[in-house]
Amino acid sequence: MKNLLYIYNGYYNYVILILTFILISIALYQDLKYCKIKNKLNFTFILLGFIYNILINNGLNSLIGFIFPIWLLIFFKLRMMGAGDIKLLFALGAVTGFPNIVYITIISIILNGLIALIIMIFRKNFLLRFKKIYYWLKTCVFFKEFVEYNGIDGERDGLFRYAIGIFMGSIIYYIYIIFFI
Repeated sequence: MKNLLYIYNGYYNYVILILTFILISIALYQDLKYCKIKNKLNFTFILLGFIYNILINNGLNSLIGFIFPIWLLIFFKLRMMGAGDIKLLFALGAVTGFPNIVYITIISIILNGLIALIIMIFRKNFLLRFKKIYYWLKTCVFFKEFVEYNGIDGERDGLFRYAIGIFMGSIIYYIYIIFFI
């Protein structure tokens, strides 16, 4: 399992950890301040991830890690994630490689689900949101076509910064790898 951090010559590759922490910290700041994760940040780290991983190994893990988050585009289409969040996961995949990005993505989705649940309970619209999702799914299945999910009456109070879960998921993952494996 320790190979998840790319161990070379018996020590952790801290460059990956440092790049990951810088990327997720800047992304979280941008998402909280501007409600947008800038392309320049994501593309810079995609490039850095590829270059570094090609120099250290053949770069295949970086390429697979970069490609892995493509399935998340369905969440963008469903308006459950922003494009910047998905591009952030592309960048994380390029930097951390495969299978690290798989674990980071899963942890991030779980954490963001918990955040969404807490927000719904706090705003007292849990049942209303689940009814809306139920009817949306029923419509998609009944008509056998994708219908855009619009939330509740076009309001935006259900939105939150997905980068929070990505940040926490990355930190939790690497703490687990470093201290428990």
